[in-house]
Amino acid sequence: MPFTYKKEDFDTSEPYADLMQIDDFLERQVQEDELREYASSVGLSISSFNKRLKAYKDDLNPRKNPRLHEVRMTDFTKQPITLDSGDWVANDFGITKDTDKDGTIFACPNPITITRRIVNIDTGEEKLELAYTKGDKKWRRRIFSKSVTSNSRKIVELAECGIAVTSETAKYLVNYLFQLENLNLDIIPEIQSISRLGMIQDVGFSPYVDGIIFDGDDNLKNAYSAIKSKGSRDDWVKLMQGLRGTNVELRILLAASFASVLISPLNINPFFVHIWSGESGSGKTVALMVAASVWGDPHWQGQAYIQTFNATQVGLERTAAFFNHLPYMIDELQLLKDSHGKNKFDIVYLLSEGRGRTRGNKLGGIDQTPTWANCIITTGETPITTDSSGAGAINRVISIECSPERPIITDGNTLVGLLYKNYGFAGKEFVDKLYTDDGGLNIQIAQDTYNKFFKELSEGESTEKQAMAAAAILTGDALATKWIFQDGQALTAKDISKFLATKDEVNIGQRGYHYICDWIAQNANKMRGQSEDDRGDVYGVIENNVAYIIATVFDNACRDGGFDPRLLRSWMKKKGLLMVQAGRSTYVKKINGLNCVRCVAVVLESNEKISAKDDLPF
Repeated sequence: MPFTYKKEDFDTSEPYADLMQIDDFLERQVQEDELREYASSVGLSISSFNKRLKAYKDDLNPRKNPRLHEVRMTDFTKQPITLDSGDWVANDFGITKDTDKDGTIFACPNPITITRRIVNIDTGEEKLELAYTKGDKKWRRRIFSKSVTSNSRKIVELAECGIAVTSETAKYLVNYLFQLENLNLDIIPEIQSISRLGMIQDVGFSPYVDGIIFDGDDNLKNAYSAIKSKGSRDDWVKLMQGLRGTNVELRILLAASFASVLISPLNINPFFVHIWSGESGSGKTVALMVAASVWGDPHWQGQAYIQTFNATQVGLERTAAFFNHLPYMIDELQLLKDSHGKNKFDIVYLLSEGRGRTRGNKLGGIDQTPTWANCIITTGETPITTDSSGAGAINRVISIECSPERPIITDGNTLVGLLYKNYGFAGKEFVDKLYTDDGGLNIQIAQDTYNKFFKELSEGESTEKQAMAAAAILTGDALATKWIFQDGQALTAKDISKFLATKDEVNIGQRGYHYICDWIAQNANKMRGQSEDDRGDVYGVIENNVAYIIATVFDNACRDGGFDPRLLRSWMKKKGLLMVQAGRSTYVKKINGLNCVRCVAVVLESNEKISAKDDLPF
């Protein structure tokens, strides 16, 4: 065939199109060789000709040109959405594709499709909601992270949910889902999600925001679903009005439930309200259910709002971050203790900071640090702090003791039945009133109310942190009384003051000194000079109202009581309750016939008043 093309014609599709019009393959191949030689004769290099011819052929190949692929649509029975499935045939027989190399390949033997794209408001993380059926033809829906659906090693995790995928078919399922999403970005609905409760900036208060779904931990899905209303709002209010008139302890607990959502706008730290009793029948668990009924379902067995202490440190942090602004309610403190009755970790310090630990992940990065700003309401058989707890822990807990002789709830069975029928109205009503007022007027009212209570409480014997927690509770109660109960039974500073720790009770130095004085009295028979019939251990000697305790014995005694010996020595030295020698906190003394024994010389009587106002070194 004679050619008449010029060199510039090879920059267009004309010569290549003419060539591809030849139906006979052998004839086309011959003409291709001749055309290549002709192109070279008019000045086009052979390599340039080959590249241009290949590009033209690729443009005609449906597998290499997405514009030319045959449009296939998903064809499932009663499918929730119809999507372009790309190269894949997607019908009731599964997801398949014909290939030249491997023949027919299966991505999944059962119907599976994408129904929604989920974007988390807090993190921006995207997830996919997959819908799939099994033999019963019922559509199931589950949400998965795209880090799972886009990874052939991780996507096999879908098998746990009943999706038929193996290590052999994983890469095909990843490819199918990738095409399904990206060919239908304008069709697949996108919806916002949240993995926590509480206020969302510029959006609203979760879960009271329409059009947002929960995409968090499956273990907390029941708790999220528990934040709802049931029964009669008026019946619940009437029930609470009656309970508020029974005892101040229950009123504090109910007020703390409202106060939880004030912690963030008031810009104060989380705090604990702990109800405890060494005996059953005191009503503490039912009282916790009363507080839970402010926000939702008060059930506590196996699901719903109330959690238990049977959790790890990481689990407690993540659950606190989930509740976020709503009160975190935990039943049965004793589940946190080890076989020796000691806490596995300090729950108060763990949760009252409002921020979890920064942790790395297996990819070498850092996980998002969990945060929260709420009230933690707990129950147990013992106080949540001890005599040796740090000042910071005692400061952050309002402890309420109850007993069968002085129960916080009477006739618990009847009350539980009523709570199960009516709950969840007051919490939504409270946050709606707090946040929807134009210009933030009600938040300012809350701030002014808090400031008034804080000033009043600070003038008493309580510490600043105790006053902050109590003022928040009183503010929550005042607003709930005005907006919801309207019964004139608002708490006063006098009502709550008796439950607050004083400055002296909080000061760890003074508590440590009293502990050492008790220890000296208990071991007075071992604090003696040498005699002929000495038997047993010698811890030191008492002379002129000064107890000279062997330094190592003193340190061990302090640690047994949970006190840091160095801090205690420093505090006693500052208060004039420690005899010093050459400026050191130890004193060389003759003990049991030995001339150079290093001791801690504790003054047992002092005319100087011991003050807890000093903030050093604790």
